[in-house]
Amino acid sequence: MPETTKTIRADHKKWKCNNNVDNKPCGKINDMSIYLCNCGSCRKADDEALTADGSTIGRMYKLHDDLSEDWEYFSPQKL
Repeated sequence: MPETTKTIRADHKKWKCNNNVDNKPCGKINDMSIYLCNCGSCRKADDEALTADGSTIGRMYKLHDDLSEDWEYFSPQKL
């Protein structure tokens, strides 16, 4: 299992919805304060973790039944 965390990093400001809409990924970028995308999907596994400038830094690894989230970050946080 990859190293995951329930703690959202300080540089993790947005998420990209990868919900399947009409046989293609939604692709909408949402602020982390938004849990439900315009396409009707909540954040879920394989949605992308983004910085404020839109750089991909990771992905959601798992959404638990209690709605807690495990995130997997691919790159170290910049200081």
